[in-house]
Amino acid sequence: IIPLEVELPSLRISLRDYLDKDEDYRVARLTELELLDEKRIRALNHLKVYQNRVSRGYNKCIIHQEFDVGDLVLKENQKNTVKDREKK
Repeated sequence: IIPLEVELPSLRISLRDYLDKDEDYRVARLTELELLDEKRIRALNHLKVYQNRVSRGYNKCIIHQEFDVGDLVLKENQKNTVKDREKK
């Protein structure tokens, strides 16, 4: 048996090649790409609005305190757990 390579384009590829020659298809693809840019911009705006809403809700619960240079503040004394683990 002699191996032969048979190249039959799939239906999708043949349709794409046929449609690439069509001017209406090109215009449709360009408008589709423009719509994608608009969708991305809309999604970005939605994300910014959502982030602002979440940050406003978070900042409502925060008690704002201002400290000046020289103010005495309490510092929590914490154990150095990394050194404790190395000893074991």
